Amino acid sequence: MKPKEFVALTASIIFGIAIVFLLQYPLLSDDLTLSSLTSEIDGIEFWKNVVLQPLLLSITIVSLLFIALWIGIATTKTFTRSRDAYAMRATWFILAIVLFIIYEVLLLVFGYTPLLSEGSLPLQLNWLIQPLLFLDLILLFWLPTALATPRALRYVPPLSMKIRSLIGG
Repeated sequence: MKPKEFVALTASIIFGIAIVFLLQYPLLSDDLTLSSLTSEIDGIEFWKNVVLQPLLLSITIVSLLFIALWIGIATTKTFTRSRDAYAMRATWFILAIVLFIIYEVLLLVFGYTPLLSEGSLPLQLNWLIQPLLFLDLILLFWLPTALATPRALRYVPPLSMKIRSLIGG
């Protein structure tokens, strides 16, 4: 991996994590939003500590593992024909789809299971969480792979050629 790709990877991961924890977390844990769902302060604290923090942390960790997997694939593969490299696009999409499915499973595990056992706060923020999970997929998987995929697979992630040309790569 070239130093420029490593810097792009690091910067995009830091940017994605910052968006998740500095913008999404406050948005999803806003007391005014949550107080319309429940009058119990315990329910709001339960949502923040038992549901939201572990969910966002798990999504971030799983995303980092998938980025490492994709970068590992990209650094070990060599191709003599561009057609063979382009065929790896299916692998990238499979990883992205599996990652989003894992996000949904994590939402079920952290979002619904504790709430059902606690019986206090219904997950009525689902209309907001779903688009934010998709945004997490973009910020925590697509952007780092589009900016930092090395060698022959650097143009495999969608729009990576366009985004690399914008930043001078």
